[in-house]
Amino acid sequence: MLTGSPLPLQGLRLILLLDALMTILLLLDAWGGHYRRGFVHIAQYVPFPVGALLAGFAVVAAVAPRPGPLLTALQATGWLAVAAGLAGFCLHHIYGIAKKPGGYRRLLDSIMYGAPPLAPLALSLLGAIVLVTQRALV
Repeated sequence: MLTGSPLPLQGLRLILLLDALMTILLLLDAWGGHYRRGFVHIAQYVPFPVGALLAGFAVVAAVAPRPGPLLTALQATGWLAVAAGLAGFCLHHIYGIAKKPGGYRRLLDSIMYGAPPLAPLALSLLGAIVLVTQRALV
């Protein structure tokens, strides 16, 4: 039964650490996919600094004894990750489906062998988790 009591500080710190770990794993997966394609577009480099900032600030805020001053930076990087993920979703949709030969008629082929359109939304989700956790820490 849910009591409505807030999550203890240790739980919020654990969420931040898990978010940082998932961000690092996501960046490794993105690096593999973008490297395989040869980093054709300059936008393929965007998730790496954004994800590094997100993971870095999440870890620092999780281990800091008083995360108060870091919460603004954590919030900014959370919003940056959400925006970068949405932009990546649009680019993956355009270059992975819409501009491919056959376009939407070969949707399954484009999803399986092209740029996965939903993959960048994972960065947005991790940024949103940081935003919710940051709000609970305030």
